[in-house]
Amino acid sequence: MKLILAALILFALPFAAAIDEEQDLVLRSESVLAEVSMHSEAAIYAERSDYAISYLRTNLTIVPKNYPNQDAAIISMVPDGVEEGNSIILTWESPDEGTHEIRVDTEVLVRRYRPEIKGKVPFPILVSEQEEYTKPTKYIDSNHPEIIEKASELAAGEEDLYEVVNNLAVWTNANIDYNLGTLTEDITQSASWVLKNRQGVCDELSALFIAMNRAVGIPARFVSGLTYTNSPLFEEEWGFHGWAEVYFPGYGWVPFDVTYGEYGYIDAGHIKLLETPDPSDTVTKYEWKGKNLRVVSGDLNAEVRVKKAVGTPAKEIRITAKPFEQEVGFGSYNAVEAEIENINDYYVSYDISVSKTENLEVIGERKKNVMLAPNEKKKVHFLLRVSPGLDKGYKYTFPVTVYSGDNMHNTSFKAASYGINVPLQTLENLEVEEEKDYRTLVDVKCSAEDIYEYEKISIICTLTNTGNTYIKGVSVCADSCATTDLSIGRAEKVSLLQEPASTGRQRIRVTAKFDGKESHGFADFTVLDAPEVEISEMEIPEKVKYGERFNISFLLRKTSASDPENLGVIVKVEDYEKAWDVESLENAQNYVLKMKGKDLREGSNSITIEATYSDSKGVEYKEQASAGIILEKLSFWQKIDVFFSRLFS
Repeated sequence: MKLILAALILFALPFAAAIDEEQDLVLRSESVLAEVSMHSEAAIYAERSDYAISYLRTNLTIVPKNYPNQDAAIISMVPDGVEEGNSIILTWESPDEGTHEIRVDTEVLVRRYRPEIKGKVPFPILVSEQEEYTKPTKYIDSNHPEIIEKASELAAGEEDLYEVVNNLAVWTNANIDYNLGTLTEDITQSASWVLKNRQGVCDELSALFIAMNRAVGIPARFVSGLTYTNSPLFEEEWGFHGWAEVYFPGYGWVPFDVTYGEYGYIDAGHIKLLETPDPSDTVTKYEWKGKNLRVVSGDLNAEVRVKKAVGTPAKEIRITAKPFEQEVGFGSYNAVEAEIENINDYYVSYDISVSKTENLEVIGERKKNVMLAPNEKKKVHFLLRVSPGLDKGYKYTFPVTVYSGDNMHNTSFKAASYGINVPLQTLENLEVEEEKDYRTLVDVKCSAEDIYEYEKISIICTLTNTGNTYIKGVSVCADSCATTDLSIGRAEKVSLLQEPASTGRQRIRVTAKFDGKESHGFADFTVLDAPEVEISEMEIPEKVKYGERFNISFLLRKTSASDPENLGVIVKVEDYEKAWDVESLENAQNYVLKMKGKDLREGSNSITIEATYSDSKGVEYKEQASAGIILEKLSFWQKIDVFFSRLFS
């Protein structure tokens, strides 16, 4: 017997830029030291020959300043100026007609910033702090009915402020397309326009997010700044950007950059310039004393030169991933379960993604947000489907990475033609369980044994009354239903029968209804297909001569997900038999029977190959294949030799 091994195929994992080890250092550093140059120009035009000007003054507010995570020091100013509050006043004394340079150079040390929210802040907010930042403004029209409706929908039923703000941020990031086309003619659109059209740039995404916060009474403000990006959408790495800060009573202002997907923190590539109630509150103002002239200002530009980036932010979450099934069939669904653990004593929120792998389709979202309270753990599931058109002669290994930034965990699972088929509904039930939090008085625990497809599913559920009142008429249903009563502190068992819908790993949700309430339990089991063996690739010569040696060969392979048991193979050539006992058929096996022409009878000979086996329940199966072979005409003495050989064999 010759064993044929199926080759193992490993597909290379195409890492996303978010987990590339060569990712830009700025985004992966704890702090960045940079030199920032803000520059523009002002042109003086005489309108009459007797024009006169005593001074020209500009009030520049868009410059780096000192903030909790940022230290700024002015290096130089053109023209000479002074700092007054949040502004720099630059003055030209008796300036000439023509163009005049405006420049402020600053050295800035900016740190990755996450204010640590260590306890639950109640929602709604009932105090009147920061009331200015709860009112509608020019572009943040938080009093628009559609904004109020959407914000109220996302905040409904929530009691934790962090949960509400995170819901608003994640929804904005997921549902508003970043579209540079809305920058036409430098027009900023209102928050209600962005909500209606579902597109915008960073200022507009942030404006909508701020508007939804204000619509439910949460103070929020607009931040103008400079940020680093490695996106191919932009020619320059550093550019003007807008994000938001949300007020948490007892903690202060917390950054949320919905464009970058940074919720509750900002990376060290965010240089803050100004905070305002509205994106329009960033105008540079000019004043002058003179006559018969006009002043035209140029655009404000920024240049950033990074001097050094140091430190690596400590990881805030731990990711652990595993597949729902270790091995599935071609075309089957599978899932990767990721447990996300907050390893700190403060709230965090991260987008968790699953990698792309060749011949493995992601069903639904590739990215899911997970918000975690201090030291909390949560599970998320990513649904996958193996390509149905793979080569049956191979077993495949699919590597899968679950990641957030450069925080990741690798896992894998296998696929083979005979692997189990996991229905999509089974995996969708995982997501139902993940999303729901049932707080009822009835605990439901269900189980079911693995079965074959010709059997019925028997689901056994134990229902426990965890309350302090007698519950009468609890209806327990999957495809079929049963009814029971539950005494205080007592458990009752119910049995449900139903037909299997398909083979493979399955999860059935069982619902217990009582007094207008519901509880749910889940039964996990596998529906096995009947074992099946295929006899193929038979190689038998059509004719042989008396003294000729020849081989009868064939391939035996398992074509089912379930394993055949007590497998035996017999080859019958007329009165001759050869038998094998087969311990395992994990891989296809090649069988060869060596024979001589004189072992046959003259003329036609029938050949039968028979495989007999059973399943684990004792049900027997048989697979047969037949062929023929001709022993060519014999001489007189050859006939005598064949006669006596068969007589005494």
